[in-house]
Amino acid sequence: MTSTIIAVAAASILSSLATVLLLWLVARKVVDRRLARAGEEIAGRVRTAVEEGAEAVVPKLRNAVREGLDDSVRSVLPTVRNEVAAGVRDGAGMVVPKVREEVRSGVEEAIASAVTGGAVGKAGEELVRRGSSVLQRILRGTDDG
Repeated sequence: MTSTIIAVAAASILSSLATVLLLWLVARKVVDRRLARAGEEIAGRVRTAVEEGAEAVVPKLRNAVREGLDDSVRSVLPTVRNEVAAGVRDGAGMVVPKVREEVRSGVEEAIASAVTGGAVGKAGEELVRRGSSVLQRILRGTDDG
């Protein structure tokens, strides 16, 4: 009889352990599923919040960058203007004497042509041709003199 009671008790204990183990496995599966769903829901909400926040921040960033660039341009613009003006003055200082010389030479040749029997029309054509030649050389940047 004692062995029967022990066998029944052992069977009861094993049955209880099996039940607890089975319930623990089922509960773990259910909790894992719920945690996965909750994680997906939280991730979706976070993603939406980030997208909405980005949409709100992008115009502000764009304006801040634009204002920064405008400020930089405003601070550098006087220096750039001065540098360009100095470059133009320097360039003009080099080009104007060449233009004067070429024009003088062209006028002298035109006068000489007119005086040596060439018609006044021929002299005008020569003057126009020389002036055009001078301008082409200046624009190309060549120095034939």
